[in-house]
Amino acid sequence: IRNFTTSDSLKLYYQIEGQGEPLFLISMGPGYAPDYLFQVSDSLKSNFEVILLHQRGTGLSKMDSITISNMNIERYLKDIEELRIELGYEKISLMGNSFGGLLTMYYSVEYPNSIKSIIMAGSAGIDLEFTKYFRANIISRLSIQEMNEIERWGDSIKNNRNVKKANTEMMKVTVPAYFYNKTYSENFLNQITEESYNHLVSDYLWMDLMTKGYDLKPKFKEFTQKALIIIGRQDIVGESTAYKMNDNIPNSELLIIEECGHMPWIEKPNIFYKEIQDFLKK
Repeated sequence: IRNFTTSDSLKLYYQIEGQGEPLFLISMGPGYAPDYLFQVSDSLKSNFEVILLHQRGTGLSKMDSITISNMNIERYLKDIEELRIELGYEKISLMGNSFGGLLTMYYSVEYPNSIKSIIMAGSAGIDLEFTKYFRANIISRLSIQEMNEIERWGDSIKNNRNVKKANTEMMKVTVPAYFYNKTYSENFLNQITEESYNHLVSDYLWMDLMTKGYDLKPKFKEFTQKALIIIGRQDIVGESTAYKMNDNIPNSELLIIEECGHMPWIEKPNIFYKEIQDFLKK
């Protein structure tokens, strides 16, 4: 575990494993700790130098207070850029999952000269359209009992009772919807604690993106680096999200994995890691 101090005087933690070309892993959320990506780092470290950032407000990168001035999309992207500079890399590859895929895309158009290649695995969209059906896709996969649990914990949040615990429990209830094969969700559930997720990070970043009218399509017109989009056929973000990314990111490749949900390295590791390594070695 290492750390560095950002330009706004926040200590951010990160981990480095392996040797080779630098590959940054960007975790989901926003607000989720990067621990769930340890197995990806372990699987890739024999061929790459894998950097796992504890994004501000998550994991070990604690914050005393969160405000719109220190928790916004520009600051999140700047953290990645400042870590790249701190480590002395000229260009980096990024792989992001879920909201981490959104950050990967956003960083690549804001700092294109810092990018060698990008990978979006089970990624959020290139614009806000996916938010119209993302929640419905989750709900359609939950039982009546699970929906009742969500309603119960939602009431706790509305009434400001045990908010941290309520957000954690709501996340646990929805986890099975993220997987095609529900047996894989059990191991993932065991990793979730109240320290896994910071709902304030999520609240502030989504508010910022909505206010800005997040849409990267125009910014990608001049993008020249290589890009890989991986999505499970049964991913809750929806195939159309991946197709739209593929249509609007020049030089992008699209891989759809059958019988697979939001985290392809868990459900289809052999396909996932072969595609990742072949792509990065091109």
